[in-house]
Amino acid sequence: MSLNRNTLAFKLMLYALPPILIVLMLILGIYYFFSKNILLQNVSKQGDYITAAMVSRIQNMSGNVEKAIDGRALLLAQESYSQYEVKLLTHDLVDLNKMIFGSTVAMNPAGDLDAFSPYYYRSGDTLAYVDLVESYPYWEQHWFLEPLKQGKGIWTEPYFDEGGGDILMTTYSSPACNRSGELIAVVTGDVSLEWLKTHLESVSDYEGGFSFIVSNTGNIISHPDTELIL
Repeated sequence: MSLNRNTLAFKLMLYALPPILIVLMLILGIYYFFSKNILLQNVSKQGDYITAAMVSRIQNMSGNVEKAIDGRALLLAQESYSQYEVKLLTHDLVDLNKMIFGSTVAMNPAGDLDAFSPYYYRSGDTLAYVDLVESYPYWEQHWFLEPLKQGKGIWTEPYFDEGGGDILMTTYSSPACNRSGELIAVVTGDVSLEWLKTHLESVSDYEGGFSFIVSNTGNIISHPDTELIL
């Protein structure tokens, strides 16, 4: 049965409809507001979790690398080694420490020893070798000069290593000094940053969202858009 527009029921419906629509819009607005806040809180908590997990993993990795490199520097400071023995020590350091992509013992050419820097790095399932003397003047590099200047181990800013591992990496360098405080060599441990990208991709759960990492100096070292890195 159709509703006559002149009937009392129809007029009452016209009067009642606007308030009902207003109340409905208010309910929808309140629901949207609280739903948005809950979603933002969940995103914030997820972001905090991802950050904490990443910081913990980086600290664990860096601590293990520092322990391995500092230990090798201490060993070199206590005894004299031939070039052949230095090569073996460097090879074993990389082979036994899976978190280290590559390592060198860069002898101090300003001392009694000749320039010599055996570098072993991972290449597939094997270790590749190069003497950095043949690649560039390593004694002029930041990773060689800075630990000597500070008298302690240091981490470098991320960089693309041409002539060595040819990947984006960061390096921990530790000076090996004799009892007189003279520099014998600088021992390094290179850490590939490729695992950061893989890990960030695995924890970016929200559709359309992504994570990235910026260094202390503002350089982007991990980002889905590789053109933005460094």
